Amino acid sequence: MNKTLLIVIMVIFSASMVAIETNGYLSVKSADGVEILVDGKLAGVVKDGQLFLELAAGTYEITAQGYGFTSKTIRNVKIEPLRATTLEISLKKYNVVSDQLSGKLQIDLIRKYGTVRVFSIPFNGAQVTINGESCGETDIELSYFPAGQLSVEVEGPDRSKVNGIFFLDENKILTLLADFIDKKIYQLYDESVQEKIMVLVEGGTFTMGDTWGGGENDEKPTHKVTFTYDFYIGKYETTFDEYDAFCSATGKSKPNDQGWGRGQRPVISVSWWDAIAYCNWLSEKEKLPKAYDNNGNLLDKDGKVTTDPSKVVGYRLPTEAEWEYAARGGNKSKGYKYSGSDNVGDVAWYDSNSQSKTHEVGTKAPNELGLYDMSGNVYEWCSDWYGGYSSSAQTNPYKSTVSYLGSARVGRGGGWDSIATNALVARRHTISPAGTYDCLGFRICRTVP
Repeated sequence: MNKTLLIVIMVIFSASMVAIETNGYLSVKSADGVEILVDGKLAGVVKDGQLFLELAAGTYEITAQGYGFTSKTIRNVKIEPLRATTLEISLKKYNVVSDQLSGKLQIDLIRKYGTVRVFSIPFNGAQVTINGESCGETDIELSYFPAGQLSVEVEGPDRSKVNGIFFLDENKILTLLADFIDKKIYQLYDESVQEKIMVLVEGGTFTMGDTWGGGENDEKPTHKVTFTYDFYIGKYETTFDEYDAFCSATGKSKPNDQGWGRGQRPVISVSWWDAIAYCNWLSEKEKLPKAYDNNGNLLDKDGKVTTDPSKVVGYRLPTEAEWEYAARGGNKSKGYKYSGSDNVGDVAWYDSNSQSKTHEVGTKAPNELGLYDMSGNVYEWCSDWYGGYSSSAQTNPYKSTVSYLGSARVGRGGGWDSIATNALVARRHTISPAGTYDCLGFRICRTVP
């Protein structure tokens, strides 16, 4: 019996030796927490500075990834029987250029960065702590901040605290408002850079009004308009998410969404006065001079009333001429009747396709400048009082006074309930500045400083 048992043990041991001789090893040296994937599957996580993997001899695809860092893959890594292949991984703050030594595997994982902005109301000087580290006091902008999940706590001068969990994407801007009235931190924008929120419209000259014939009388006569300045205009109509943050910050009542939903749908049921109040709030949050006084007059950088939009620094509504120029595609215009197409259904939500409600912004095609929903979805407030046209050429026009035609502001673009022709880029609408409608919203504008 003993001899038989010995023979069995020797056979098993010999078989194990054959199996072991076909395996090799991958020795990983890295900071803790880096994950190693072999052929796309997680094989282990570095702990105490190293990870030792036993792999069958062969060729593999090795990927290293770390939270908040780029991932990187080395293909055709050869694992030889009874040999160890060493992989060294370094975590870099910035992109580096390095020479790879022959016979050595090396991966540089580059840290992902973004920008964090934190504001607070009803006071500044609140202490900001992110992921357990003190970052300063509001209002604050933190550049080159490590991307990833952020645990944010803001403590006010009275020791009260608000907190929340947010995610900062690479090369993006995360804007947060610590509201000590609602006791909550709001994310004002998921967007990152200025180009995500607004589009640059370069100055130039265009023909304003009914350039195709058959339009309404108030679209005539056509006339030349020249802009001597550049301006930014909202890439999208202002959304409920954005406007609701304003309401929470100021204690203003939130407008009704008619049961269609809020979020990224355009805000509706806001008056002209509501729209300019939002613009002034946005200016103040970004430490810019307000664009409007209490009477709705435009203001320059010194707070003086002006009729020249080029002298206004803060956020505002576009003038009627700016709106039409941008809707036509600015200096990139291809002459479309609707904003971005001669086919209204390509670019607009209107009565024939809207299912009698608004839709999330940016879900139709943009125009030549990359602007969405300039035709359809909701009508949009402009800064101007409504008035008749003149055939005379104009420079930087803005109608600042009430005309004999009545005390109405201008609305542009057509809405979800309008017929196709109301979404034409030249079509004009007269609306009482106190009016609120479920087909009416706005987008922001700003003169390039």
